[in-house]
Formats: sequence, structure tokens, C-alpha cells
Amino acid sequence: MPVDDVGIVGDAFDLINSAISALLIGNNYEWSEPLDFRRLQYFVVTAEELHMGRAAERLGIAQPTLSQQIQTLETSLGVRLFERVRRGIQLSAVGKALLPQALETLAASARAIEIAHGAARGEIGQIMIGYVGTALIEPELPNLIADFRKRYPGIRLDLRNLPVDQQLEQLSDLRIDIAFIRATSTAVPSGLRGRVFSSTRLLAAIPATHPLATSAEPSLRQLADDPFIVLQDTPTTGFFAATTVAFCERAGFIPNIDLKVTDIASMVGLVSAGLGVCLVPALISSLAMPNVVFRALPELDAAVDLLMIERRNDRSPAVKSWLDMAFPA
Repeated sequence: MPVDDVGIVGDAFDLINSAISALLIGNNYEWSEPLDFRRLQYFVVTAEELHMGRAAERLGIAQPTLSQQIQTLETSLGVRLFERVRRGIQLSAVGKALLPQALETLAASARAIEIAHGAARGEIGQIMIGYVGTALIEPELPNLIADFRKRYPGIRLDLRNLPVDQQLEQLSDLRIDIAFIRATSTAVPSGLRGRVFSSTRLLAAIPATHPLATSAEPSLRQLADDPFIVLQDTPTTGFFAATTVAFCERAGFIPNIDLKVTDIASMVGLVSAGLGVCLVPALISSLAMPNVVFRALPELDAAVDLLMIERRNDRSPAVKSWLDMAFPA
């Protein structure tokens, strides 16, 4: 689960190295020992207070211990960070150069720790979600996405419209984290599991001039001689095999698949042009499309399920947060 912000720490630390190296080289010093974050914090507090006693009190350590740590830091760098004056201490030229970069690094370090803890709690990260085009037509998945983003603004959702076979392959290969597919006769690969996320009924979308549009006893068999428009997918997975063919075969005929397209809107658009008929989720009927009539048919009596597929034993905290919202206890 990539978290780009963690790289800030290394970048800021490199800035400190560069700044000090420039000063040391210019003054014929050699330095190769990396900075210690604890001593860096001691330096920053001492630089802010310019008083060993007050700095030690802020840090919660004894003053002699702080003095020794500052001396160790100066020795490791081969420079003086503070100048001793009559009334205490003041920053040297190197100390003044180091202070702003030290502050930036400590802030970045705190941010990196915050990110790590947030990721462990499932509040920060990224989830890659595959889905079939019809999944976003129904309200359940869009509503879940909206609610999830409100609750977990630190988790980025990457949505990918993919055919069913590619979703299952990429989920198994760890390229996506969640898949949304229509229930099919294809077995879910080992290592994955599916749960019913939502269900919908199907309607027949037909040209307004079709006899079925005004039939008093509508039947799916009245479409036996019509060209069918379906979503483009593999023959063994997805909307094509699991719905149109299955329902038509139950009605006693094999549909004449004439056109294949990639989205529902294209299917209905082709119906509007009089190029065929199709079966679509019931919610599509709320969309105004000229020359298209949507009919409920007795043969279309079974709900079509939208499955959410996940990896078994997925340990991603961000994915767990998603699953907890999708299927609350």
C-alpha cells in the first residue's frame, strides 16, 4: 500500500546532509557519520531556548546529559553548533544553517509516524476497485463510495472499469483489491471469495414500434426473432452468459446475439436506433431515451446479483475498513 509522504523524511534528511556538507567542505572538515534523530531534537530545543537548563527541562533530561549529547553531536559532525558566551550560548554559523533543516526533518519524521499509524488503523492508504459498468448504475455502490470517502478521507479509491475475467485475474495477482461482478456460472478462483452486495431485476429494452411495447400479454419469447445487443465480455463470464442467454434459454430459445458494446448506455442507444433489443437493470428505465420502451416480463422473475469479490485473508487495514462498511456487523 504505497504512502508517498513517507519519502519526505528521506528528502528532508538529504537536505540537512547537503547543507552541512557544504559548510563543512568549505571549512575543510570531513563528515561521514549520519545524524541521530534524538540528538537532532536535542539540538533544536537547545537552539530554541539558547539555555542548557531550560532546554534540559523541556526535554525532561538532566542538564549534564544534554550537554554531553550536544558535545557528541558536535564531535560527530566535526563542527561547533553553539558558541559559548558570557550569558549562555548562541548558535554558530553552522548551527544557524542546520536549524531550519533540522526543524523540517523532525516535522517530516512526525508526519511519517502519523502516516504509518494511520495506515495501520486503516485510515490511510489506497484501495484499487474493479467493477463492471452496470455496478455504478445502481445506487448501492456509488453510495458506499461516497460514504467511505467521507469517513476515510485519507484512503484513496482507484476505480477501474474492467471485464469480469480481468477483474478476477488482477484480484488474484494483487493488482486490484476488490472486484464487483455480476453473478455468473463461473466458479470464483481459489483464494478469493464472493458475497452478494446488491440485487436488481431486469427489464426488456425494446424499440417503441415493437409489438411487445403494447402487448397485453408480454413475454420474452416475443423477442426470439430479434437481434440482441449485449455487453462485450468473455463467453464464460460476465453479463452476457449469466443473464441474457440464461433468461432466453429458460424462455425456450437461444438469443441471436448481433451486437456487443462496452456499456449500458450504448446498448440502449442502439435500441433507440431500432437496431435490436436488450435486457437491462431496472433502474435504467428512469433514463429518458427516445423511441425506447422498457417492459417487465414474467420470465425475468429472478434477481441479478452484484457480487463483491475479495481475497481471502487480505491483511490490508484499508481493505478491512472497506469491508466493514460494505458489510457492517
